[in-house]
Amino acid sequence: NDVLSLAALLSSTTHKRVTYSFHDFAFKDFDSEQERAYYACTRFAVAPHVLKTANKVMILDIDCLIMNDFEFPDLPVGYFPRKGEVDAANTWEREGMKVAAGAVYYNIDALNVAEAVSATIEGLPVRWFNDQIALNHIIDQLKSTTKVNPDDILHEFDSTFLDWEFKSGTSIWTGKGSRKYDNEKYVSEKSRWNKLDHRIGKGYTNVILKPRLDLPFKKQISIENSVNEPIRKHWSNFVEKKNEQELNTLVIEAPRWHFNDTICKYFTDQIIFVPHVEKSWWGGGNNVRYYMQTVFPWIFTIDKIGYLGGSEYKNNYSPEIEYGNDEEFEKLQKYVKAGGTKFKHLQGNNDWSHEEPYVLVPLQLPHDETIKYHSNITVPELVKAMCEWAEISGIKVVFKGHPINKKAMEPLVEIIHSYTNVEYHLDYPINSMIADALAVYSINSGTGQEAMLYERPVVVFGKCDYENVVIKGDINDLEGTWRKVINGDESARVISYKNWFSWFITQVAYDTKKKLKNT
Repeated sequence: NDVLSLAALLSSTTHKRVTYSFHDFAFKDFDSEQERAYYACTRFAVAPHVLKTANKVMILDIDCLIMNDFEFPDLPVGYFPRKGEVDAANTWEREGMKVAAGAVYYNIDALNVAEAVSATIEGLPVRWFNDQIALNHIIDQLKSTTKVNPDDILHEFDSTFLDWEFKSGTSIWTGKGSRKYDNEKYVSEKSRWNKLDHRIGKGYTNVILKPRLDLPFKKQISIENSVNEPIRKHWSNFVEKKNEQELNTLVIEAPRWHFNDTICKYFTDQIIFVPHVEKSWWGGGNNVRYYMQTVFPWIFTIDKIGYLGGSEYKNNYSPEIEYGNDEEFEKLQKYVKAGGTKFKHLQGNNDWSHEEPYVLVPLQLPHDETIKYHSNITVPELVKAMCEWAEISGIKVVFKGHPINKKAMEPLVEIIHSYTNVEYHLDYPINSMIADALAVYSINSGTGQEAMLYERPVVVFGKCDYENVVIKGDINDLEGTWRKVINGDESARVISYKNWFSWFITQVAYDTKKKLKNT
């Protein structure tokens, strides 16, 4: 977590662009020494891929400290030969210590060399020094070739460029063996760089953690620009507007899953805005604010402890207070009745019609965080219970699949298809299905708010920010829940919906479309 926080900080605050790659490997049969060797040589395995776009690559040990400016060599390959006798325990180590791996340079003309080193490592045991043995092997081949003059290819680094005696004037200091821990000169210099917390937040009043929008928010294998959901632009709009509104703001951008509470130690005097998480499971101190997108994509919430069912703001609503007129309700009602919804482009364009009265259940993603943290029941449990109730009550239940992840719907569809008085649909607009429903049942979906705008009876089984103006369902007493639906006062229900939206929009919502006041 510390490494992820540092990567996010440095890539957002350095003058030159800094990027990072992250690599996980499942070590099944490796001992600790093999793990160490694996990670040491991985940089040489990926170097050819980086070189193809970077054109010039300097590969350094992680414990190198760059002490002075330096120029890249003019020749294609730069390496550090260890001359003279070396103190080695065996033949393997003696071979590995002929070339240091602490500083290796390639330019694009050496792509074949980089690929050869990578291929050679693949053929060696996963053992410490395998990268240096591969380097030495390929360097020896270059020196012995008759096709080219080695002096036209190889640049030798010496102790004025890289040294482990930590001399003044050397370009790079590298920590070797116990020196990296007990050499006063090296440790002191390293400690100076490690004291980022004294410098990085200086001069800032606010910090916004901005998730990268070209990658998924959750940790998974993905490629750049693999996510193109239109609603994602509003996250960027939030950051831009908040940055404009707040003085002295630092924006830190990284993949969303990189953000963790270790970053907070660098900003103890600033307000930190953190996306898509909650205090209860993410952490963070009293200076953290958690921001989240709502079912209306341009509207966000900012809260001291979380979002939706996990928010502090939801407890501030009082049904006894009149919060204003019906204007906010009517604006959003116009939006949904014109077809507006969060995933409109994924809904399907088929015309919806259903002669038989039905209860609509918009399905949520079973693994979603709002289910995990804001509900005591799971999505499969609700589906099974509603299917059984449909059989007993004779009331048709229609399930609407979540359009963003069809594969996640498959286990739910399997349950639904084992019953008769139920239906499952995916390719119809959610708006039309809400409009024709007798009622809308959900664990805690934002679709419940859309159903409120259609003035439908809404039942929830989990925690959500609108739970105090809808019917609280009991999965163990669905017949009693249904009686609450049919016996409810429609006029009172609509009045309470309007009052809640007036409160939510005027006192909670952060609208990224609204222009800032000149204050």
